[in-house]
Amino acid sequence: MQKRINEEIFNLGIPDMTVPALNWLNSNLDGGEQLFEWGAGASTFWFANRVAQVYSAEYFEAFYYYLKEYADSKGYENVDLILAKPDVIPQEGYIAKYSSAAGQSFKRFCLSIENYPSSSFDVVVIDGRARTKCLDLAMRAVKRGGLIIFDDTERVEYRASLNKYISSFDFIKDFKGEKATTGKMSQTSIARVS
Repeated sequence: MQKRINEEIFNLGIPDMTVPALNWLNSNLDGGEQLFEWGAGASTFWFANRVAQVYSAEYFEAFYYYLKEYADSKGYENVDLILAKPDVIPQEGYIAKYSSAAGQSFKRFCLSIENYPSSSFDVVVIDGRARTKCLDLAMRAVKRGGLIIFDDTERVEYRASLNKYISSFDFIKDFKGEKATTGKMSQTSIARVS
């Protein structure tokens, strides 16, 4: 699997989420949160500047080492990067549909959150592969009152997976708008767990 490291986008230093969602997060993160993220990148360090601790799973090995070197060089002591490469044997239900990872299997990547006890996280960010499976796992991992940030919920299957848990949320806020990095129209949804 080839994936190009886009240094230009990474150097912007902002998550590839919608601008309205980032504005909301800027106003609503208090700095004490424990955060788990599927899909490392610029978002990892953006969050690390706003929460107490970030645990970030990445599947692309070269990018993982690139991020690790960056974290070390900048002195990020509150970032724990997790390498979770694609599965050697494809696992049904964990096959990616989008990006350069389409067709690859990501069970190991999704299950990386299970290395932590249930209700460990104040915030869980779903912005990687096999996102509907990640949401199922996030529901066990996030604390009551915690947030789930789910990117690209304009995709029907992503929004449907969120709706499956609607009775478990105090709210779901859909932030439609331009992506902060590319300007593409998208939707980032943020839900608070009851």
